Amino acid sequence: MLAGCGSAAVAELPAPAGPPRSPALTEPPAGRVEPGTAQPPPGGEFSIDAERDRLISPSGASAPTCREPVAVAPLDRGNRVAVLCGRERVLDVHDARTLERLGRADAGIGPAGLATDGVEILYVTDVLGEALLVYHLRPFELIRRVHLGGGPYAIAYDHERWGLWITLNGANQLVHYSAGNRPVIRESFPSIREAQEVQVDGDVVTVLSQRQRQVLRVRSR
Repeated sequence: MLAGCGSAAVAELPAPAGPPRSPALTEPPAGRVEPGTAQPPPGGEFSIDAERDRLISPSGASAPTCREPVAVAPLDRGNRVAVLCGRERVLDVHDARTLERLGRADAGIGPAGLATDGVEILYVTDVLGEALLVYHLRPFELIRRVHLGGGPYAIAYDHERWGLWITLNGANQLVHYSAGNRPVIRESFPSIREAQEVQVDGDVVTVLSQRQRQVLRVRSR
């Protein structure tokens, strides 16, 4: 089962899936760990208002979204923007200029994180389904479900290494997968507990929780 909405009214659907609880650490996290906290996205980008179900453009214009959006990411070289909604369990594609919704696809049973290659491939972490969902833009549809286990939550696209970084909160692991339409695991690292966000900046991968920051320096492609 890949869809969580079925025929139920949106208001009757469960709340968006949150991060799974992390067990006690059995090995020290890789890299350097220091005090830190998850940060809101920087200005000048598309954003979402989860309380009002709105997509907001860099210019300040806004448009309605599906119920309780949890993530947004650019697509189609800036001509499209993807919005993931946690309560409605759908992934929408909007026109970046008009904000009109152009397409919709089911997003599993517990969607939480969203990343894209910026062009045509989209990735969604399904916490409850313990999977990575892979979509392509033309036609806009789900093309693959990759079982991950471990409660996948935060995700980031790595342009330098053509890869994906995904936190497995239920296993205290950070996994590195190849990108494309057939993701394959490359390596894994012990992570901090209760990860909420993962970021990639050149050769540095950062995992953030409410209280800690884990910094790893990784190999160039």
